[in-house]
Amino acid sequence: MNVFVDTSFLRHLEYVRRVGLIETIHSKLGWKFSIGQTVFNELEKGHIGADIQRLLDEGVILVEKPPSPSRTLNSRLVGLDPGERELLLIAAQCTDEMFGKRLILTDDRRAQSESGRLDIDSLEILGFLSLCNEKAFLSKMDSICALSALKNHGFYIGEDIERDFTNRLRDI
Repeated sequence: MNVFVDTSFLRHLEYVRRVGLIETIHSKLGWKFSIGQTVFNELEKGHIGADIQRLLDEGVILVEKPPSPSRTLNSRLVGLDPGERELLLIAAQCTDEMFGKRLILTDDRRAQSESGRLDIDSLEILGFLSLCNEKAFLSKMDSICALSALKNHGFYIGEDIERDFTNRLRDI
């Protein structure tokens, strides 16, 4: 699985002190994590946390150069944040046959919608935490603590979404 991660998603993992989940998934599931140059620049501008820097240094997270987009694809992605736009362009150039399944980690609804149109899966932060719980990389209690930390950092989560999230968590 090739996983493309945007800036805010990495920041959310920092807020909840769960950047290490990327390393766990990389080592246990063999997923390849990438960011675009724009995401790297955004992280650098706002200070790269020690955990993210270590994963970059160790090659767990790779920095990918953006491709030259086709005119059609480029016009479909106008209006997206530059980081999400670049990630979608990078992911779109990686065909499933050559690189395996592709996944975008973003909380941007428009980027999620565009990834679906490009036949690229997407997960938002709660979906990622649920996946980590499902794979037994994150306990139910740690998942709930992560949710609480996100909310404390101003991440809005509606009551229905919060209830659905907590109801699908497994005790491990």
